[in-house]
Amino acid sequence: MRWLEGACIGGALFVLAVAGLRAQTFPDPVALLLFGSLLIWAENAAVALPNARVSPSFMVVMASLAAFNGEGAVLGAGLVGLCGGLAVDFLRRRKFRVVAYNCAQYVIAAAAAAAVSEVVAGSSASKLVAYVAGGVVFAVVNVALVLPAAAADTGAKLRAVWADMAPTLPNYLAFGLLGILIGQLYERVGPISVVVLVTPLVVARSVFGAFQRLRQAYGRLEVLYGFTENVGGSLDVDEVVRTTLAQVRQSLRVEQVELALLEEDGTLIRCTIAPGANGAPVVTRVDEPVAEDAHALELSIVREAKTFSAGVATADPELQAVLAARGMRQVMGAPLTINGRIAGAL
Repeated sequence: MRWLEGACIGGALFVLAVAGLRAQTFPDPVALLLFGSLLIWAENAAVALPNARVSPSFMVVMASLAAFNGEGAVLGAGLVGLCGGLAVDFLRRRKFRVVAYNCAQYVIAAAAAAAVSEVVAGSSASKLVAYVAGGVVFAVVNVALVLPAAAADTGAKLRAVWADMAPTLPNYLAFGLLGILIGQLYERVGPISVVVLVTPLVVARSVFGAFQRLRQAYGRLEVLYGFTENVGGSLDVDEVVRTTLAQVRQSLRVEQVELALLEEDGTLIRCTIAPGANGAPVVTRVDEPVAEDAHALELSIVREAKTFSAGVATADPELQAVLAARGMRQVMGAPLTINGRIAGAL
């Protein structure tokens, strides 16, 4: 993933440099400002699916491409695309590498779309055909770069990420065509036409939101089916625990899941699934005597016998110290009851 990030960011800088040197005219600064701002809004209006994010940003990119109308279009599309990764959520969580990667992939995809549109338009094809060709290129490049990044960020397999994204692609086509029409309207009427773009952006956000709810409902059934299928026929307790931890981690989209069992002899069995050295999830088991300091988190869940959620920024000072010592930014906990007795925590 680090190689891909480096190549993508380096590629984006190269694209912007070449586009800047080859541009005979500088793109319309008003269009840059308007569509760049709208792209930031669109990216922050993204809908989180189980293993990916979808947003109406494609519409904004295609609208900007049409608005530049060949005047510094490659450079303009690249500069607008540079705004595409500025998601407040990632910035707040200090995922700066994710932000840099997203900005870079938008630059490459948008500039590639503009370049292809110019080539197709130069072959005496109609503007609409040229823009559609550019839209197809943007979608292909965008998906090719987003798939591995989303898989690395969520810990899901590429196939699972693709299963989330694929059903939304027809919507991208429809909204992309609408964006092209609005971009052409901008080129003929002026900045006031951008107001027209806001309504379809809101509609697109609502469509993706409805799809998200449907996908989440389907995902819950899928996880339940996969869990019962994997666990139902197993007599190996360790295998059942590994499968359970993996399913919980995938379902909740968290980095780490721990199952802590408190034995009657004072031993605490901790089974944990977390990313290993290569990013793949690894399950470990540690059996150790209970220690008030080292196991304060697990013991508090068992003793208070209730679920809770806390983060470093909102927890009380004592819990903040515990979370900091464990390297946790945010945690959810729930007691585990066996035969009417609280036997541990998740």
